[in-house]
Amino acid sequence: MRKTEVKALKNKLSLDYDSKCVFVGSCFSENIAERMRNCGFNVVNNPLGVLFNPISVAHVLTNPSEILKESSFLQKDNIHLNWHANSKVYGANGLESFQEEVTKLLEDFNQNLASADVLFITFGSSFVYKYKATQTRVANCHKVVQSEFEKELLTVDEMLVVWRRVLAVLKEQNPRLRIVFTVSPVRHIKDGLIENNRSKARLFELVTALEHEDCTYFPAYELVMDECRDYAYFEADGVHPNAFAVQRVWEYFFETYFSKDTQKTMQQYLSFKHFFAHKALHPESDEHISIVQKQEGKFKDFLENHPNIKHQ
Repeated sequence: MRKTEVKALKNKLSLDYDSKCVFVGSCFSENIAERMRNCGFNVVNNPLGVLFNPISVAHVLTNPSEILKESSFLQKDNIHLNWHANSKVYGANGLESFQEEVTKLLEDFNQNLASADVLFITFGSSFVYKYKATQTRVANCHKVVQSEFEKELLTVDEMLVVWRRVLAVLKEQNPRLRIVFTVSPVRHIKDGLIENNRSKARLFELVTALEHEDCTYFPAYELVMDECRDYAYFEADGVHPNAFAVQRVWEYFFETYFSKDTQKTMQQYLSFKHFFAHKALHPESDEHISIVQKQEGKFKDFLENHPNIKHQ
C-alpha cells in the first residue's frame, strides 16, 4: 500500500544554536521544546503549563493582567490555583506566595519573548469553558464540578479579532520575531469525534487567516493523522501520539528548520551526551577511566567551540 507523505515545506526559516525559541500552547509545544532542550538549544516553553484554546494562549502572550486578577485565583483544599494556568502550576504556601510566583513566571516569560527569534504556537481546541460565577473563560477547570461551567465553541471571527491584536502587540514588542502556528493532532474525544473535527476545522481556518510573511504553518497535525495513520503510532488510549509518532514529527521538524551544519553539530553533542549517560560494566577499570578522561577533554573543547549550546 502506498504511504501518504507530507511534502517538505518551502521554508525560509532557519534555526541554529544562536536561535532563541519560545513554545506555547498544546502538547506539540511540550514535546518539541523538550527535544530541542535535550539537544542543547535555547528554549523557553509554556510558563503556565499546557494550554489548549486560543483565548488562553493569547492571555499568556499579551494579557498578563487578566491572569493576575484576584478573581483569577482559586483555592481547592489547601492548594491555590489559577483559572488561566494548567493544574500543574499551583501553590501550597498561601495565596500571596502563589501570586508572586505566577507574576515572576509571566515576567520572566515576557522578557524571553521580547528577545526571542521564533515563537511556536500550538492550538488544541476551539472549545472553551466559561466559569459562571465570574463569566470568565478559563484555561483549565481544575476538576471543579461541571455544572459550574458553560461550554462554548469559539467562532473563527471571534478568534481572529483576538489574534490579530495579539500579533500586532507581539510585532511591536519584538519586530524581528518570526511566528509558526501548528494545530495539535491530539483529538479531544470527550467532546465527541464530530465535535472535535468541527473544533479543529475552526483552528485551521484561524491559522490560515493569520498566515502572512512572518507567520507560517508547521504540519504536525498532518504528519500524525496522515503519515502515521495507524494505531501503532498511538498510545493505548488511541488518542495521544506515542514516541514513534513524536519522533517522526521531530525528524520533519529538524529537517525543515535546521541546516546541515546545525544537524551535524547536534549529532556530535548528542553523541557526547549518550557516551556520558552510558553505564559501564567496569567503571573502575583503568581502561574505562582513561577513555572517560579523553572524552571529557574532547567534550570541553567541543563546548568551548560552541558556546551557545545550552548544556544540561
